[in-house]
Amino acid sequence: MKQLTFLLFLSCASFASYGQNAIEGPTSNLCPGATYQYVSQPGCDDLGWGCSGCTASSYLSNGLLANTGQLSDGSPFAIVSFADVSTATIHNSCGSLNVTLKAIAQPSISPGGGGAQRLCGSGSITFTANVTSTANITGYTWSVAGSGVSPIGVTTTTGPTFTVNYTNWNATSGYSATVAVGAINSNCNYRTPIAPLTGAGAISSFAWVTLLPGAAPVLGSFSINNPTLAICSSTTLTTSGQPSGTTLSWSSSNTSGLSITSSGLATRVNNYNGPVGVTATAANLCGSVSTSSSVQVGTLSSSIGGPTSGCAGNGDDYNFSATSSSVASYNWTVYGVSGTIDYGQGGPTAGISFQSQGNYAIECDITDACGTTQNFVNFNCDCGGFGSDAIVATPNPATDQINVSVVPNTVNVSDNSTEEFSITLINSTGNIVKTASTSNGHIKVNTSDLPLGTYYLNVIAPNRQKMTTRILVQH
Repeated sequence: MKQLTFLLFLSCASFASYGQNAIEGPTSNLCPGATYQYVSQPGCDDLGWGCSGCTASSYLSNGLLANTGQLSDGSPFAIVSFADVSTATIHNSCGSLNVTLKAIAQPSISPGGGGAQRLCGSGSITFTANVTSTANITGYTWSVAGSGVSPIGVTTTTGPTFTVNYTNWNATSGYSATVAVGAINSNCNYRTPIAPLTGAGAISSFAWVTLLPGAAPVLGSFSINNPTLAICSSTTLTTSGQPSGTTLSWSSSNTSGLSITSSGLATRVNNYNGPVGVTATAANLCGSVSTSSSVQVGTLSSSIGGPTSGCAGNGDDYNFSATSSSVASYNWTVYGVSGTIDYGQGGPTAGISFQSQGNYAIECDITDACGTTQNFVNFNCDCGGFGSDAIVATPNPATDQINVSVVPNTVNVSDNSTEEFSITLINSTGNIVKTASTSNGHIKVNTSDLPLGTYYLNVIAPNRQKMTTRILVQH
């Protein structure tokens, strides 16, 4: 490090011209690291010279200044260099003298100052010198040492940023490097130190950074915390076990039904109903890992799975299932002559037995935080049991019309009384919306003028018990 030296030699006569000050010498706009001489009256060095703010090399082991002596007229002098401080004081037994210096702040480095910065692949990284004050700073010194990076050595910049290039860094490359920064005061030909990094006299740990190879994150226990309720409007999704040192991003498998921001705010779109896949990705400079889950958006749409026909009165339970969801509740209903829910009420699967022949409708109402959907399937008992006529109503769901007929049970198969019957169609509020009768065994019911919804078809035939089935109208 190059330093300026200022030496002031005084004669006895010239000392007398200094007035009443106990110590004379330069006092303002001094340069850190430069050398200055101070002179005092004869006899003032009986106890030696001292300094607050001088460089370590200026002191003896006893704390007194090292470079001292007497001029030819007996006036004591001391030659000192000041540290990088804004003020300092030199003193002897006769008094003290305060001085001001053109000090510069020691920069800290970012990113990574005081620790390590992980690199992966090839690219560049720009470091910034951060200072509490730019006073007297005319530039910056950057020191790069190690392997796998460029430039190597010492570089000066006028601005506070510096870019390091790296190539083919990975967990097995064996590369490592350090980057240190210092400040320059060119007016004083002074620079803050950029070495040593460790040991005696080490610079601040925040003035340098270690570059090390990084590693891709590991999935581990990384998972999405599924919401406990369906997403009716919006909710913020969260994760557990996010790998340390990673940033999180989100994506939706159906952006027309669910949008999701990078922070995890999930919002229902277009009044969508149904499941949507969401994915959380944790990434660092070296790679990424992802975890996915399915969330319920809006009401739960479902069809009922299960048999469409079977025998009555044989003691068997027929299983019917709707889509399972942890955020929904289930209510099962059997419409028909004689059907019983034996188990599964409240859950997505119900076991149902039938005691009489006939046409049945199985309904499952699925409720979540966003509302309720009604789902049903028809079931025909055409054997066993006590014998009962069956309603045949097709198509169901209906669009423009329903074709209705009655099939007699096996006991009365020769009985033609089912050729004559009448029907009433009742809406969900209990109002009759259609009536008709026939003597030829068939009725066509126009449904094109009916609102969408659920209806109940009652059929009455001579010498028969009333039969009911459920009809869904969809246009």
